[in-house]
Amino acid sequence: MKSKAVFGRVAILGMLVCAGGTNTRQAVIVYGENAGVAEVHSGSELAGDFQKVYGYAPKVISNSEWQKTEKETGAFPAIFLVGTVESHSEIAKLVQAGALKVSATDPGPEAFVIKSFPELHLVVIAGCDPRGALYGVYEFSEKYLGIDPLEFWTGKTPEQRKAVVIPEIDLREKPPAFKLRGYFDNDSDHLANFSGRKLIIEFELWKEMIDSLARLRYNYLDLFDTMGRAEFWNWPYYTENFPGYHTDLQLVEMVMDYAHTKGMMVQVETSLGWEFYHLPYEKKCLSENYYQWMGVYRYYLESTPIGKADLFMHSPRDPWWDRPYKCPREKLLGINQPVLHTRLVNDLNALVQSHNSNARVIGMLWSDGQKTWLSGDYNPDQRIEMIWADNGYARYPDWPGDWKGHQFGIYIHAGFWKNQTVQDPYPDRIGKSTREAYQRGMTANYLVNGQSFKNFILNLEAAGRAAWDPAGFDGEKFYLEWAGRYFGKEAAPEIVKSLKALHSANEKAAGYENLTSNTKVLLNLLSKGLILDPGFSASEQSLSDAERALAYAKAAEPKVPESRRLVFDDQIYFPALIYCENLKLNRTIGQVIQDHQKLRGYFLSPEENQAARNRLEQRRKEAIDHLLKLRELLDRGQKWEKWDGWYQVENFRKYTPPPTVQDLEKAFAALR
Repeated sequence: MKSKAVFGRVAILGMLVCAGGTNTRQAVIVYGENAGVAEVHSGSELAGDFQKVYGYAPKVISNSEWQKTEKETGAFPAIFLVGTVESHSEIAKLVQAGALKVSATDPGPEAFVIKSFPELHLVVIAGCDPRGALYGVYEFSEKYLGIDPLEFWTGKTPEQRKAVVIPEIDLREKPPAFKLRGYFDNDSDHLANFSGRKLIIEFELWKEMIDSLARLRYNYLDLFDTMGRAEFWNWPYYTENFPGYHTDLQLVEMVMDYAHTKGMMVQVETSLGWEFYHLPYEKKCLSENYYQWMGVYRYYLESTPIGKADLFMHSPRDPWWDRPYKCPREKLLGINQPVLHTRLVNDLNALVQSHNSNARVIGMLWSDGQKTWLSGDYNPDQRIEMIWADNGYARYPDWPGDWKGHQFGIYIHAGFWKNQTVQDPYPDRIGKSTREAYQRGMTANYLVNGQSFKNFILNLEAAGRAAWDPAGFDGEKFYLEWAGRYFGKEAAPEIVKSLKALHSANEKAAGYENLTSNTKVLLNLLSKGLILDPGFSASEQSLSDAERALAYAKAAEPKVPESRRLVFDDQIYFPALIYCENLKLNRTIGQVIQDHQKLRGYFLSPEENQAARNRLEQRRKEAIDHLLKLRELLDRGQKWEKWDGWYQVENFRKYTPPPTVQDLEKAFAALR
């Protein structure tokens, strides 16, 4: 057999030691003698996955050490060769002998080949580059060891095994369609307030996020909220509820370093409003404070962990806030602001390059940035890649016409702040938008906003898969596969129906947070004696969808295996439940307003008037009951004790906490 001839003495030892079959409780993981940190880490990751399945971690050694050990002991455990042709001479020999086909360009960047030789008790995981080797390890672990990339968030653990069995494997993964695939830490209050200090995602949670993201093949992350966004130390909601907030730069550096061990890059947005060091806001006008802006950028690079970043995302926007850039004096003087911002981003790019020639600036075009781009006067250096943003819900109403010689990528939302608390599942939309961007050639970047992560793992995985292979990703199939993987094939169809109904409810109400904001606006106006048409039809239709989502979830629950009930409650049932209750509260307040309008606008008999007043009083009681139930549900939380406190009202983002009973009573008092 050709493969035996290739291995020579290894094959002979294999026959002597393992002639009894292909099962063995021993294994060794061998990385290349010239391996870098990332490839050594790949071997350690595989060993850790073995530990979960077999109860022991194989030895992880270099190729040179393995050969010495083998000569001394004659041991021949199951062997896993992990690395690249350039770093691992044993993999190179296999390629030279024709037993394996892989190189730095074949299949391509970040791609890999997994090939087994069961008769030799050998598996080769060969990447085209170090990151490809890591992705190959993760693919082997998921497909052949049963490791869930999202294990921490789903509780899904692999089945235990007694003996290593090497199956026939000949897997060849093609390279990703989108070169950069990033996760954006944004509006993550639930996660940041869940454990430890408030407004800070502690390192242990960051590790779990990064571990999952790496396995989902994201290759960079943006630390936006963790950097200390301006809202946290300026907005009264945060300063009153979370006093004493400070950016933890030591944590920032630890997260950066850990991401780098996973082969991931780190991106930092070029905000000038970070809590730890910031430009005074009165210097927001660029024309008057150009060198002060550049001085802060220089300080970030030279005196803080930001200097370790690989990517710097810049947008022609307000230097502090998430809003358009405005300087009335510049407009009054006729200063061309897009031209001014062009100069800034080019100088920033030069500064970054002088600090680290391997780092680069990425241009972000959010809605107002898109208008700046389309003005024709914003023309950054063509070497700066640009990102075109969606509308917040993974839709792209417009696409850039003139690329002006730039490479383009996209920014896509797996979750948006208007639906942060309850996921809006739409893998089919993610697939469609990703394919359209791919067909347009906008494949330089794929930045995903994931909100508080845990609530959006379905969309986050869908985005990761779609970014790698847009043409091969099928949102409908993914829905069913995802539900079956976590809750069993019998329950999956009902769960998919529940998720689709929840999406429809989100569509009509524009999200759980948007719904809450609408309720608060109505109450605020009522308390001031102002009556606003509640716009009933959308919330009524949304409630109908949310009730369907809840009904489908209830129908699915008996079919879900007992071991999966907690994550089912966390991901499927409880979100539909609180969405329903929030909608009922909103609807009842709308009914109160309508009943009050009838009392004011129509001539009623004394009996009709009294009946209307009785009905209005009953509505008020119902509204308070719905509010109390909603707040009770949020404070009680889902059944999974691991996430106790996740939905507690004090941990919500500024826009999202439900109103208080006092808010209702104040508003209703104005109606009397």
